[in-house]
Amino acid sequence: MTEAVHTHMEKISIGTRNSKLALIQATHISTLLSTAHPHLTFPVQTVLVRGDADKTSPFLSFQSQGKKNAASDAAKNLWTEEMEILLGKGELDFLQHCLKDMPTSLPEEYILGAVLEREDPTDAVVMKSGWQGGAGLEDLPDGAVVGTSSTRRKALVKRLFPQLVVRECGGNV
Repeated sequence: MTEAVHTHMEKISIGTRNSKLALIQATHISTLLSTAHPHLTFPVQTVLVRGDADKTSPFLSFQSQGKKNAASDAAKNLWTEEMEILLGKGELDFLQHCLKDMPTSLPEEYILGAVLEREDPTDAVVMKSGWQGGAGLEDLPDGAVVGTSSTRRKALVKRLFPQLVVRECGGNV
């Protein structure tokens, strides 16, 4: 092994979103890897992605960088594309994502390398202040509006509670 390759291997950079949850997850991964490979370091590098930078535009209005009329691709890549560009340039060694933020298909040159054991997967329902009708979606009256940015949650609410109206709702709660 040459000295240049050996020097590069001592530091393996982890790319992640600049969000509190992503930083917690990436730091956890860094700790696990550092424990397993004490001769290596795993610094975390945050990347500002469009999904975090623009909290007001509807998701489907985004276009992928360098691609015209690629709104559906962009909506799938709002939390991954900028990091994938840095990975392709060699500025990051691997990426940490929430699986929910991943597009349904990866670019050909990348693989899904690992999926960690999941922590508590339950979702939270936040009701309007003063709501007296109950604590779950089943307690909402017909026509009540449920906001979410998750495609999975939209589909579940529409299937399980067809009497409710689902609307796009981005950003942090």
